[in-house]
Amino acid sequence: MKKMDGKFKISLLFLAVILIIPVIGPHLIRHDPYAVNVRNAFLSPCKEYLFGTDNLGRCVFCRILAGSRTSIYTALLIVGIVFLVGTLVGILAGFAGGVLDEILMKITLVFQAFLLLYCRLRLREF
Repeated sequence: MKKMDGKFKISLLFLAVILIIPVIGPHLIRHDPYAVNVRNAFLSPCKEYLFGTDNLGRCVFCRILAGSRTSIYTALLIVGIVFLVGTLVGILAGFAGGVLDEILMKITLVFQAFLLLYCRLRLREF
């Protein structure tokens, strides 16, 4: 078995941290991420507020931890749905062949073109 190189180990560690944070995040939250406390507005990072507070006095670190769970689970759900639909379209196109294959592949190319167009338009804003 080949040894893992350094970049792969770092990437694997980063991925593990990204996937573990939403699981243990609720146990690390010390402040209510939605509670408004205007007296604590715009505090700089300190021991109590690791990333400081926002304009409404909410703990930024706690808000990131609370939002990470929704973000990661939503991304995983979307990836799963796209994988399932793409696999089914590929299997259908492969087995049917002919005209149906051409139609399904053209539809796939249209989706890819819109994604590329969207990315190019978003990058022009910068």
